[in-house]
Amino acid sequence: EMHSGVVSDQGLEKSLFNNFDMVMSGHFHKRSTDGHINYLGCPYEMTWADCGDPKGFHTFDLENRELEFIPNEYTMFEKIRYDDSKTDYGNIDIAKYDQKFVKVFVENRENYYEYDKFLDRLYKEISVHDLKVVEDFSDLSSEFVHDDIINEAQDTLSLLDRYVEEIDTKLDKKRIKSKLKSLYIEAGDLEI
Repeated sequence: EMHSGVVSDQGLEKSLFNNFDMVMSGHFHKRSTDGHINYLGCPYEMTWADCGDPKGFHTFDLENRELEFIPNEYTMFEKIRYDDSKTDYGNIDIAKYDQKFVKVFVENRENYYEYDKFLDRLYKEISVHDLKVVEDFSDLSSEFVHDDIINEAQDTLSLLDRYVEEIDTKLDKKRIKSKLKSLYIEAGDLEI
């Protein structure tokens, strides 16, 4: 996996590395190993796709040839699953969201006044870098499961790739993904 839920379908054959005791590779954001090939992951969260995935760095002991993971205790991205039928948001400590990018997924909102007060707290009592609220899932295809979207919320490119993989089409999906990626990058470069 390059990110949680995003698997690379390109690369070198694993057998090329059979003569090495241990292989370490970078670039993929998600840390993983099969016992022989180690994808070290990235040292800190860089995109929403990294949210909730442990980050850090590694040390390699040259004497005993052991690879040790040193976790990074700092995060940049936080998700809040808002359900005021289960939680009193007036009493939760919001300090952990300070200086972070925050997404609020509204699963159940019964008290609009308390909901507005909670969002006001996030905007006024702390300094979030960015706050996104996802309230309406009704326009999404029934192929998507509500909990999957919340648990695996990813950056835009990962979502586009996932969507293309799930559509039923005879068109070349790699070509569609490539076009979407170039349009996304072009849109990001626009000065507004």
